[in-house]
Amino acid sequence: MKLGRIIFVLCLPLFLISSNVRWLALNQNYYEATQAKYAVSEHSGLSQWQISAANKALIAFFQTPSDTLPQQLQSNGLSPSFFKPREVAHLFDVRSLIYKIGDVQLVSALYLVLFLLVGYWVPRSQPIRRTASNLLLGSGVTVLTLLAVYVFSLIDFGGLFRQFHLLSFRNDYWLLDPNTDNLIKMFPEEFWMDAVRTLALLCSGESLALGGLAGGVLLWVKRR
Repeated sequence: MKLGRIIFVLCLPLFLISSNVRWLALNQNYYEATQAKYAVSEHSGLSQWQISAANKALIAFFQTPSDTLPQQLQSNGLSPSFFKPREVAHLFDVRSLIYKIGDVQLVSALYLVLFLLVGYWVPRSQPIRRTASNLLLGSGVTVLTLLAVYVFSLIDFGGLFRQFHLLSFRNDYWLLDPNTDNLIKMFPEEFWMDAVRTLALLCSGESLALGGLAGGVLLWVKRR
């Protein structure tokens, strides 16, 4: 069970991070609130209507594996060429990445549930204490991981962002021109800095809540 416990502890941050990444990636309200925060419409030369329509098209595209991006753009009243071919190629890669993150979310969730269920069937395993202990450890690993990401984002966000792209994509379609490409105009570096820090805060908050609950359960078990 030691190996199973290690995998459980690793699956908890994977589940929390993948769940929150997907929530942010498919959340139009977050897109537009963050774009408004950094005055994207004023700096990009794009109207708020264009930005909102493009956001909606992007999210629909990310959620539908059979649709093309030009089709979604046209469905939302924009020109099919709103994004250039290189931008479209990169967005296809982004959609594939979002689906892979969804797979991580599903697999990690299944493992967490199965591990907890199996723990209740093992004789003399003290399942309540064991579950609380595993959750507490997993929560600690999650907080430390996200704290490291947050600190690195403060020190050298550009380097962190570049490394992420090098690890996530097998081509350089993500290298776009902020002066001419609408994708970069809509999602400047400040947007991604905000997204990374929001992700870190969301996951850390959820982890601390789980850790606090698990710690309370352990104290209750100890007093009994």
